[in-house]
Amino acid sequence: MKKVILSLFLLLSLTGCIDKASDFDLLKLKAEQGDISAQYSLGLSYWNGEGVEQDYKEAVKWFILAAEQRDASAQRSLGDCYGHGQGVEQDDKEAVKWYRLSAEQGYAFGQFSLGDCFYNGQGVEQDFKEAVKWFRLAAEQGNASAQCRLGVCYLGEYGVIQDRKEAVKWFRLAAEQGDASAQWNLGYCYSWGAGVQDYKEAMKWYKLSAEQGHVIAQYSLGLSYWNGQDFKEAFKWFLLVSSNSTGEVFDEASKSRDDARKELTQSQIEEATREAEEIQKRIDEKE
Repeated sequence: MKKVILSLFLLLSLTGCIDKASDFDLLKLKAEQGDISAQYSLGLSYWNGEGVEQDYKEAVKWFILAAEQRDASAQRSLGDCYGHGQGVEQDDKEAVKWYRLSAEQGYAFGQFSLGDCFYNGQGVEQDFKEAVKWFRLAAEQGNASAQCRLGVCYLGEYGVIQDRKEAVKWFRLAAEQGDASAQWNLGYCYSWGAGVQDYKEAMKWYKLSAEQGHVIAQYSLGLSYWNGQDFKEAFKWFLLVSSNSTGEVFDEASKSRDDARKELTQSQIEEATREAEEIQKRIDEKE
């Protein structure tokens, strides 16, 4: 009986492998026949190493075939390949070319990526007004990254007249979609009275961002607990930052962590350390 069950298990496992292989072969066949959607999906398979060994050059090959047929998603992905130098030689101007083609078709991710190039001056001359234009187009389609960046522009007066309430509006829209950077920015606004002020709300948004691994949010949360004299919680978050940062952030977090440690008993230190490890484990599992 055990042999029968084992044989059945092996047969089912083998069938699953065959099905996956068949799915990939079918996808490749469609792509080779010129199916645009299949070409893009095949490129993603090679890019992510799903169903096949990861191969950035092969991914670029299929992205190009789909992008040249005006597939906006493929154009944006091809822009990413050039922007990051994966599968092709790094070329910011070529990245901008493909982002623009994608953006001009109304694809929100392409619009955000093009806006980001203008914001940072990558592949084009820095132009905050042009960046805001593309961020807004993507943000109005619900793109969380663009909503967050548009909020940054309103808060920092980049390409628009400063408007803190407008910044909060866009941060909130992105934060409610789970964008960690937007959650931190919204917490910052609540903490420092930029358009709104409510320390409890600030803590809420800092924590949501921090639990996603946003290092600056973790540090902000640690400082908030320190100022409220909850040294155990402060130590926990400073410990997380010092374990996941470098440079000035690491130096500041390490000093703050050591200062908080002095206020705790050994058992409190051990408990906070365990809690920090559990948080980091959850963050790693999500990634």
